[in-house]
Amino acid sequence: MYTIPMMFPLDPHGKIYVLQDEKGKTIGTGSRQVCRDLLHMITKPIAESDSTSIEASLCDELNHSSSIHPQA
Repeated sequence: MYTIPMMFPLDPHGKIYVLQDEKGKTIGTGSRQVCRDLLHMITKPIAESDSTSIEASLCDELNHSSSIHPQA
């Protein structure tokens, strides 16, 4: 078990990474940058109380990063 979400390489060349939550459950896979961006989004404290603005900022962040490949 982990205490914080973590990124791990999935291939020996370090081109594909996996992001896991505190329980070791896979959140998603992708490039190092994609996993880093997703890690930032899930660990960033929520400053706004308005859920609409939170959803809009999350969509903006997702649009600025590469494709994320979530695990089923």
